[in-house]
Amino acid sequence: MECEIPFGRFKILKKKTYGSFSSIFVAFDQVSNKEVILKIEMKGNSHNLLYHEYIVRNKFEYHASLVEMYGFFEDYERKAISMEELFDPLSSIRRKRANFPPMSLMINVAYQILTILKQFHSIGVTHGDIKPSNIAFRLFENRYDIVLFDYGLSQYEGEDHNVTEFRQNLIQNSRYQTLECQLTHKWVMLDDIGSLLYTLSDFYYGSLPWDGYTTANLVYEKKMCSTFESLLPKELHFLIDYKSQPIEDLIDTCLMYFSRCERDLSSEIHYLSDPKDEGLKPKIVEMVFDENTKKQIKNKHSA
Repeated sequence: MECEIPFGRFKILKKKTYGSFSSIFVAFDQVSNKEVILKIEMKGNSHNLLYHEYIVRNKFEYHASLVEMYGFFEDYERKAISMEELFDPLSSIRRKRANFPPMSLMINVAYQILTILKQFHSIGVTHGDIKPSNIAFRLFENRYDIVLFDYGLSQYEGEDHNVTEFRQNLIQNSRYQTLECQLTHKWVMLDDIGSLLYTLSDFYYGSLPWDGYTTANLVYEKKMCSTFESLLPKELHFLIDYKSQPIEDLIDTCLMYFSRCERDLSSEIHYLSDPKDEGLKPKIVEMVFDENTKKQIKNKHSA
């Protein structure tokens, strides 16, 4: 692919990563004359998640916490979305740091993601895949935006029935799912917020208690023994009653706590953007297996 020009306009610069259902490249758009991310999905599947993602994003005007998408393209063998290139996701950032993130950064992440979720929910869209690898940032000279991306598993009334059917049969990774979602196999708007709490815990501590647990049942059992009070620093306990609070109240409370923080913007930007801490060793996760459960691979959604 590096030698060809996809859709007659993109020069592939490098492979960035693989998604669960697509490949992601850094490319130069010869029409707009700028570097972009090109997310490519081969044709031949019935779910059409990539076009679904493009539709979801275009339900919104510009918002600082949404990734910019420039266009949808397809030819006889593949389809693609071009979009802006963001800085690292939270999952990658935490692997570069030995210390905890500044609390002002944590509250800002919560505030900005809750703000965009309010917009999703207000028009009947559920994101459906809140996790650290789907939250990145956009850096400016003296500020940053927290950006929620990857809308392929989002859901709304009236969507393509092939997308709905595919999602219903998908074995979604349970690491950030709420207990209710694991029980019902349905993702509702409150699950977006519950999964945000697991995401914040993972970003703050660098792990979740069920890391390495290899089946959904094992993860569920461990979650049952793990309260949000134990998973979140005390400064974020105001989020725990999310089920009984309107999202607007959570957002207002975030702003109140944010205003009380001793904020050092340079420390937040350092945490997000500086090179990996010198001498930091990779985290080793102990794998926990359930001998009575077969490992499921087909149609499995990654973390």
